[in-house]
Amino acid sequence: MYPLVLNNNRVKAVGDIIGKIGLEAIKRVENFDPQFTAVRRIYEKTRSLEKTCLAVVSNALVSYRLTGPGEDYWLEFSDYFTSKRLPIDVGPDLIVDTVIDFLSKSRYNRFLFKQKANRLTRFKKSGAHILLFTRCRELLEDIHKLLVVIANGIGSRLDAKTVVFAVKMAYYAARAGGIDLVLPLDIMIPVDRRISLLSYTSGIVDVRVTVGSIRELEELLLRYSDVPREAWRRVALIAGIPPLNIDSLIWFISKGLGRTDLSIIRRNAVNTLLGILGEKYRRRILRLIREIYFRDLK
Repeated sequence: MYPLVLNNNRVKAVGDIIGKIGLEAIKRVENFDPQFTAVRRIYEKTRSLEKTCLAVVSNALVSYRLTGPGEDYWLEFSDYFTSKRLPIDVGPDLIVDTVIDFLSKSRYNRFLFKQKANRLTRFKKSGAHILLFTRCRELLEDIHKLLVVIANGIGSRLDAKTVVFAVKMAYYAARAGGIDLVLPLDIMIPVDRRISLLSYTSGIVDVRVTVGSIRELEELLLRYSDVPREAWRRVALIAGIPPLNIDSLIWFISKGLGRTDLSIIRRNAVNTLLGILGEKYRRRILRLIREIYFRDLK
């Protein structure tokens, strides 16, 4: 028996309300995402889409097994990168090397340093970093080409978590540079720890085996991440909103999931979204939070 199964009724309920929130509102929420804030700070320092895009894609490719919240990690990265006195004519090699140097000093991403440094070295050896630097705007106009360049650069699958997350951060770089991209519907959501747990709390994925703790639940969902990934793909199709934009919305309102009481997370999410979107969205926001946190973590 497969331990996870899709719940199509819950997929429809979640997709319906996200569709009612709408892409325009989600993009307003993205403006307040600390990850976007970090990317924007790098762009404002470099005034270069090419430098920003390569820097944040490189960092995204090693953004796993963090020892702190992703929000804090990306702000740490932007602090480090903007404090470096890189030459005006800095090239792609030095940008990737700067990310590797950052990893050696990071508070939140020193675990598996050698493995992550080797991944970025492999990225450099492939020449993908040069393509990303010299053909950045062209690749951003065809997100699927960008996806292939990034995946090939580290020898990974097109749907690998860090690869699709790197595409999302390239999208943020484009937004920081004033380019409003339309993301594809067929690039999957990056299923990290937080998104995996949201797959359970929203009810779009049911667990058919007994788990003894939140940690065990998280590990199970990540081990069989193809099921949460497919569930969010179906949510995106119902909503008519790209999975990477949905990721921005749900990731933003779930800080502390698995470590903080859900009543606090729900309350914070409602207040945060009301502060961004305003009272006219109240009913939609309340329903969104009900659907996303349909059941508790046990």
